[in-house]
Amino acid sequence: WQDALAYGRGIYRSDNAGETCSLSRATELADFEFVFDIAFDPFNPDIILAGTRVGIMRSTDGGASWTKLNIMFSQIRGMMSVFSRTTEGLVYSALESNGIFRSTDHGATWAGPLRKGIDATMYTRIQLAAAPSNGDVVYAAFTSYDESCAGVYKSTDRGENWSTLPVPQDEVEGGDYMREQGQYNSVLTVHPSNPSIVWAGGINLHRSTNGGSTWRQMSNWYPFAGYQYVHADMHAFVFNPANPNSLVVGCDGGVYRSTNGGSIFLDSNTGLVTTQFHSGTPHPSSDVVLGGTIDNGNLRVSSGTSWFDVTGGDGGYTAVDYKDPRVMYAEIYYLAFYKSTSSGAGGTFVSKMNGIPTDPGGDGTTDRCAFIAPFQMDPTDPKTLYAGTFRLYRTTNAAELWTAISPDISGGGYITAIGISKSQPSVVYTGASTGVAQVTTNGGSTWMRISAGLPSRYITDIAVDPSDPATAYLTVSGFKSGHVFRTTNGGQMWTDASGSGASSLPDAPVNSVALHPVNGRRLYVGTDVGCFMSDDAGDTWYSVNGGMGNVTVADLQFRLDGTLFAATHGRGMYKSSYSLLDTQKLPSATEYTLHDLYPNPANGTVTPSVIISYNIRKETNVVLEMFDLTGKKINTERFGLQTPGDYRRSIDLRKLPAGMYFYSLMFDNQSTDTRKFLLLR
Repeated sequence: WQDALAYGRGIYRSDNAGETCSLSRATELADFEFVFDIAFDPFNPDIILAGTRVGIMRSTDGGASWTKLNIMFSQIRGMMSVFSRTTEGLVYSALESNGIFRSTDHGATWAGPLRKGIDATMYTRIQLAAAPSNGDVVYAAFTSYDESCAGVYKSTDRGENWSTLPVPQDEVEGGDYMREQGQYNSVLTVHPSNPSIVWAGGINLHRSTNGGSTWRQMSNWYPFAGYQYVHADMHAFVFNPANPNSLVVGCDGGVYRSTNGGSIFLDSNTGLVTTQFHSGTPHPSSDVVLGGTIDNGNLRVSSGTSWFDVTGGDGGYTAVDYKDPRVMYAEIYYLAFYKSTSSGAGGTFVSKMNGIPTDPGGDGTTDRCAFIAPFQMDPTDPKTLYAGTFRLYRTTNAAELWTAISPDISGGGYITAIGISKSQPSVVYTGASTGVAQVTTNGGSTWMRISAGLPSRYITDIAVDPSDPATAYLTVSGFKSGHVFRTTNGGQMWTDASGSGASSLPDAPVNSVALHPVNGRRLYVGTDVGCFMSDDAGDTWYSVNGGMGNVTVADLQFRLDGTLFAATHGRGMYKSSYSLLDTQKLPSATEYTLHDLYPNPANGTVTPSVIISYNIRKETNVVLEMFDLTGKKINTERFGLQTPGDYRRSIDLRKLPAGMYFYSLMFDNQSTDTRKFLLLR
């Protein structure tokens, strides 16, 4: 299940309400790659407990140093800690698959697991909530291995004894409130001043006003008589400490807020961008975009920033017919494939699964496949599409009929990437969750395994050189090896194209690759830490995150005019501010572009320099200026008169102390926007 998680770099701290953050150097270790939870001791804020993949880590000096606590556990996957706010030193911790533990000395030593009265034996995640007004009262919700609820329990004596509570039930659709998604959505919280008022969130919201003896469903994930609408899949509750009637809920639909104790919730997402896109496909000649999102369906925008839901569920891959853009394609989970002939308007998508084995209980496939299964449109014939399960399907009549054109080519997993040659459409590459790559050169009649030189990791995307079917780029997820691979001989051998040294890609998953429409050696990749570009077929890389930030980029696609669209996982959809076609074709009004400095934050003890990259569209004098937090100019570098093109400059950091800095470029005495970077030592 960790394949679904994004690794982190450690724990960051802010001393100025989030204006700036600095990394706790003691957490820049593999032990802190997964941090599930951070809890602060209300009686001593320098005491911190962090739940990590290796156990509970404890700091007594505000995060400057950490020690691993000696609690017996096995197969640790997640944990959380809850401090009592009424009894000094009392803290509870829940370790997934291991149980509930208790400390009475601020987390220094522990007792447990606390089992008396708990009959749940086969469980994974445990959610805890201690009553803020009486820390001796604690609630726990257990998730079973099938992700339904394995039990809800309550203790009034600091966890010594537990009583079984009824499990909140879904009053509309039946089943318990987790609905076989408890590993993903499970949360508990207790009213700030009344320990008998407790909230449980799974698919929907449930509340008890009598200490869990009975529950009432307080919301439903779609409009239904007698229930208010709140988007599905609950993850967080926050009470306003100054007003316990004010409650904020975080879910897959963003943020909802109540000011009357939960009787009425209002959508509070105006101005808040949280959408997690899987994909984004632009219309060939307009600002219409169709994109698939997590739990918000497939969304469509015609102009501006107003998006509309055109299918339900979890949206996946999308495609737009580039010859007749009235025809659009979308999917939801498990390759439930849909088509619209009305420009993707809501209510116009109809199922197109003829030829693909279909689940009788729904319209997804019974084939083994990814939750979000890939499909791609042929770059020479928009009526031809390919879709992957453990085998590859093809349609040549705009999804009216699908035919399998391969056996199992997934290596025992499922297909996760498809790449189609534009110059020779009978050449099709596939990649799988197992790291297995395959190619056909005759439209699927025969297949050849081409995994030599590739790591055994999840393949995320494949792009084929539009003029050479033997040249392709393949990207992989994971860590600790290359992330982009290049072949020039049809996959007989792959070479690492992730760069090296300061000009390499960061050690982070790469999710998507897009080839420049004109320049065959220029490619863009979307990673878990933003977008990167190479001008030399992957030998060197630099960040191009300007205006977007170091966000996970799930998909990159070009529009015919050279505009690049980026679908991000958590910050919505972006597009480049100008066409990325050849320099002479760029809009004359845009004369320069400053990209993000890389790496940022910069570790001065590991990398003595950073790369500043920029593009200019006319001959100009270029000057770099750097400032410290006080606004004092600390460095000026004059690059001189430069001709149009893309530039990368290495900036020496060895003489600078750790801290936050600002930089800008001057083009013919015209300053760009000022940006900042963090230097660590």
